Amino acid sequence: MKFNVTSNGLIFFKKKDGITIEQNFPLKEISEDEIIEHRLSDVPGFILKKGDKLYYSEIPNNSRLSNNEITEIHLCSSLSKTCKHLSAALECDGGCQKVRDISIDSYPKERLDYFSKLISAKRIEKYPFVTYGYETFNTVHNCLVVMECKNHEK
Repeated sequence: MKFNVTSNGLIFFKKKDGITIEQNFPLKEISEDEIIEHRLSDVPGFILKKGDKLYYSEIPNNSRLSNNEITEIHLCSSLSKTCKHLSAALECDGGCQKVRDISIDSYPKERLDYFSKLISAKRIEKYPFVTYGYETFNTVHNCLVVMECKNHEK
């Protein structure tokens, strides 16, 4: 499934019997606290981060957004631009917090301490150095793609 982001929201394009079908999902500006509430639900979601603003939309559970038109390049680990900081070392030793953090998908939601794990888990909204990117959660194919990063060095 391909997608694009416009001023009106997120648009998915899929082909069925040779015909391209468009599905629109409006993006709304959202706070970090609201995002955490959405993450705790079972509703599949999409977060777009542009500068210090966050935008959210519900999306289909089977969305696979890791390779699409919007993904100009995933700065952390693309073939030609892999970041020198792609390491779990501390920042003072050349590493990156995004690499050290554990994906929330690793924790079952039934556990009582899921919320505390969510606070320390990998989430696009908690990285001030990521200035443009997106993340999906509660889907079959979760992803976090960084397209602009203040710390990127190749």
